[in-house]
Amino acid sequence: DAEPFGILCLQADMSVPEASDGLNFRWTEGWALVKRLPWSSEDLVPPIRLPYPVPFKLLGDKAKGTFDTLYLDEAFRVSKASKSGSVFILIRERSMLPMEDAYYNPPKSADK
Repeated sequence: DAEPFGILCLQADMSVPEASDGLNFRWTEGWALVKRLPWSSEDLVPPIRLPYPVPFKLLGDKAKGTFDTLYLDEAFRVSKASKSGSVFILIRERSMLPMEDAYYNPPKSADK
């Protein structure tokens, strides 16, 4: 079974500034979905949803930044993060990813 035991999801508000090759973002929420415990051969139904332990709302400007696009075509995007300088190579996936149905539209947390 090549599917992951779980995934980490980070959610952000994003915008594209006019006349820019970048992308502005502000982290808003995060969670981990655990599909299977490492010692088990059975999937958890439904997966366990654990909150990400960073209070993004309390971070203010530290929770926002930009991704500068270095290259973009139909297959992939190369971006550089403004704060860390990390380079990301993002490949466009046209088929559904493992567990996408579970994390693409997750249930909203009760405190919202």
